Amino acid sequence: MQVVLDPRWLEQALSVGRNPVTIRSVELVEQIGFTAINLRIAVEYVSPTPDGPPSALCIKGVFDEKYTDVYLKSGIQKTEGLFYRDCAPRLDVHVPACYYSGIDEETSAAVIVMEDMQARDARFLSVLDPYTFDQLHQSLDQIARLHGGTDGPKGADRFPWIIRRLDLLAEGASGVSPEELGKLLEGPRGDLLPDAIRSGERLYAGLAALVHRSKDVPSCVLHGDFHAGNLFDSPQGIGILDWQVLQLGNWSIDVAYHISSVLEVEDRRTHEQEFLRYYLTRLAEHGGTVPDWDQAWLLYRQSVIYGYFMWGVTRRVTPAIVDQFVTRLGTALADHNSYGLLGV
Repeated sequence: MQVVLDPRWLEQALSVGRNPVTIRSVELVEQIGFTAINLRIAVEYVSPTPDGPPSALCIKGVFDEKYTDVYLKSGIQKTEGLFYRDCAPRLDVHVPACYYSGIDEETSAAVIVMEDMQARDARFLSVLDPYTFDQLHQSLDQIARLHGGTDGPKGADRFPWIIRRLDLLAEGASGVSPEELGKLLEGPRGDLLPDAIRSGERLYAGLAALVHRSKDVPSCVLHGDFHAGNLFDSPQGIGILDWQVLQLGNWSIDVAYHISSVLEVEDRRTHEQEFLRYYLTRLAEHGGTVPDWDQAWLLYRQSVIYGYFMWGVTRRVTPAIVDQFVTRLGTALADHNSYGLLGV
């Protein structure tokens, strides 16, 4: 960690691909997180310029060896580094401005230097906070920009390193077996759900059915973890953070996950169709391939399984947050008979 706080290291990082900078001092303002750490820093430049990096920056990386199995060996930190290096400059999506993204190919470690959004009056969101309909319109527009801008060859050809992560999850890449997943869902996180959807074996079968379905539906670049906790609200509107599980797949996976996770159950039941129609309108405006309504509604209802799985296997997040997500997504899965629609 001390290396990235060294003014000489930061000078080199901030000078890659732009005019060189000279730094007088670096002050650590705040450390956030304990796995993938965000270091908020204040930088004093010898000769600051209006078009140079700002003085308020954030450095993201994994700086503790005991978390390397999760974040480095899995490749998810490298994925986020590649997103900021290769994708963010070419996509019309609201994300923090990135000034350096360095990747160690041998270890898959990445260090990302970006603007400090808190210094720009941004507020980081949480599943435990209410999510307004206006915010949902904004976030659906953002994800439609991502999907529309990476539809078909625009994604797979430009960013060949992006994988189909759903396939790996269905094969056990989460590290949680069907039996272990069933035990998690049989615990407090699944207390408000029907017994029929708390089976780990059935949930893995649902993922496998989604993988099979993916052969017959269009693909684009997905965020892959599109819940409110990975968003920020700023004077410029809703923006997206945490791109570690970026992947290729059908748009419906992000959209079903998002709508079902950010809305209270009754709001979702009442308004999800109008929000899905809004998303499809925005997807068309941003250049994406839009199916007819019946096909879109089917894809959406099937895809709730993905978000339910993602939170069903989660073990490193506060239980109150996990329980909220599992309840919302599991209830949506039951409401839509997602298993039945996929034949499992």
